[in-house]
Amino acid sequence: MARAGRDGGGFNASKNPNAGDILFREQMIREYVARGGTLPDGKKATNIQDAMKKAVHFYSMLQSQDGHW
Repeated sequence: MARAGRDGGGFNASKNPNAGDILFREQMIREYVARGGTLPDGKKATNIQDAMKKAVHFYSMLQSQDGHW
């Protein structure tokens, strides 16, 4: 009843990316690199620790200087 006839697909970022989010990420990563930051390598993580380091690095690129996301 709560679904009101909607399909069960839900939100799928690969099919319907949030355009505002894409612009935000591009801008923040560009600013991060301009401040002297480095982009992560394109290699796939082989263990959990490498995956966690890459994830933290990615989100630190999106964080603004005042701490906001």
